[in-house]
Amino acid sequence: MESKSEIKLLTGVYLNDIIKGVGLRMYPLVAPEQAGNEYIVYQRNSLQNIESKGRERIYPVRASYTITIVSDSYANSLTNAATLINAMTDYSDSDVADIRILDCSEAFSENYYLQSINIELITI
Repeated sequence: MESKSEIKLLTGVYLNDIIKGVGLRMYPLVAPEQAGNEYIVYQRNSLQNIESKGRERIYPVRASYTITIVSDSYANSLTNAATLINAMTDYSDSDVADIRILDCSEAFSENYYLQSINIELITI
């Protein structure tokens, strides 16, 4: 049976809690057409060290995500990315041991500025 932290990592609960502070709507994988001009899309890239049936987990569970901030303004995309990074720095949960920023990139696609942040969330 999955632990509470594994379920939260699978369903994006920790990310929802972190992203609330940014003030943008968040969608898994793809945003609907009516999402507006600013929003966040996230994708879980990996989930490691899930406990095996009958075995106790001895390593922390690690999940990596790509969080992409979408905006029709370059300045707003940067501001929202900085707000997200601050929210990750300030985030506190007894199950979360660490949040690491692995890398960041930016792009422009279909008249939107994209700020992508790859993170690793580590639970106890």
